[in-house]
Amino acid sequence: MPAASQESLFARTVELVEKVDIAAPPRMVYSTKPFGGMCTDGKRYIVKGVTDQSVVQAEAAAYVLAQFAGVTVPEWSFVSAPAHAKYPLFGSRIISGPRDILPLLNDDLPHYAEALSQIIAFDMWIANTDRNLCN
Repeated sequence: MPAASQESLFARTVELVEKVDIAAPPRMVYSTKPFGGMCTDGKRYIVKGVTDQSVVQAEAAAYVLAQFAGVTVPEWSFVSAPAHAKYPLFGSRIISGPRDILPLLNDDLPHYAEALSQIIAFDMWIANTDRNLCN
């Protein structure tokens, strides 16, 4: 599964330049109320935590643990967005490619089996309850 690796376990902070609303697919609810955003580093992020600072803490901890465990995760940053929250938000860089993994699994499961097994094992380890076919 293509994903960027982060050079440092500790994120930098970028500033939100433009907010973009995200619509959940039919019959799906995003529990963390994420939105998309273009930031000052010129990259696009999924931004979480605007409704609850503990979401920022949980996401950052999970990404650091994943990196320690050798699970490939997208680059991430704290996102400064004073118009939306008084504290830094969590931003996961949007990587190119499809977000819905089901067609990839149907077409080429052996190619993605190792990454998928890492994700499943990691989600079980951290008790992640919001994994779905679009993330």
